[in-house]
Amino acid sequence: MLAISGKFIFYQMVLQISNLGQHLLQKKEEKITIVYTGNMGIAQDIDSLFHLAKSFQMNKKVRFLLIGYGRNYMEIQQKIKEKGFENIIIKPPESRKRVWKRLQEADIAYIGLKEHPVFETVIPGKVIDYMGASLPIIGVASGYSKRIIEEAHSGVVFHKEDQHEITEKLAGLIESQELRKFYGKNGNEYAHQNFNWQTNKGLLYKFIFED
Repeated sequence: MLAISGKFIFYQMVLQISNLGQHLLQKKEEKITIVYTGNMGIAQDIDSLFHLAKSFQMNKKVRFLLIGYGRNYMEIQQKIKEKGFENIIIKPPESRKRVWKRLQEADIAYIGLKEHPVFETVIPGKVIDYMGASLPIIGVASGYSKRIIEEAHSGVVFHKEDQHEITEKLAGLIESQELRKFYGKNGNEYAHQNFNWQTNKGLLYKFIFED
């Protein structure tokens, strides 16, 4: 948010137009990849992802890919080893270009946010990235993130206690390519309309210099 002369403008995080292309990469393998990127700290709900990983452990075509950093990174890495989650791959931070390529190669994106007043008014950058990469979104969220995802029809989000519903919805996404395309296309179109830097920089310039 930018404050100028006592006025406020709510300035969304944005994507470059080159990051808003439809998800057209041809998959080279049958596996379904559920990806999570970004911070792994006290505000992120990774336990729900562990629950999903456990539920789909016997499905050999499903894998979870975590890429990120944060206060709980080492603890999460240790839990994966202790619980024997062979279907979870965890990687340290990578370049923006490399992460974007991984998003384009993935099939589904996970979001996990613990309920907190701060999330009533902000949206993590990863949600915008997921939409830009045409990925259907599933996970735990509330507040502004939940509202944006539902408004865009770009995925399904729940409260933490709704573990059974999350698992059922993920099973549906895994089995239906058409459903994944539906949510992914909606998210990409929403990102084009609302998180496009080429559009938003013009609005910001006008606010600063012409108001």
